[in-house]
Amino acid sequence: MSAPAGCNSSNACRRSSTPLPFDDRCAAAYARVAAVTRASGRSHRSRVADLLIAATALAHQLPLYTRNPDLAHLARTLDVVAV
Repeated sequence: MSAPAGCNSSNACRRSSTPLPFDDRCAAAYARVAAVTRASGRSHRSRVADLLIAATALAHQLPLYTRNPDLAHLARTLDVVAV
């Protein structure tokens, strides 16, 4: 996997980026993505980390870039971009 444009290494990218907080908006978004996951017949319990990331993207109105095709069911809830 190559570094994003402007990043010579993963350390350079970490130094130049700011982590997004997991706040009340993210918690509410997690409830939403977990409900959508359950409604699609999937277990939300086995993919908590993936759904926390998706919830953070949703709460911050960002696209979710993923290589995980199992998250395609969230496409109606947030912008899921397959990479």
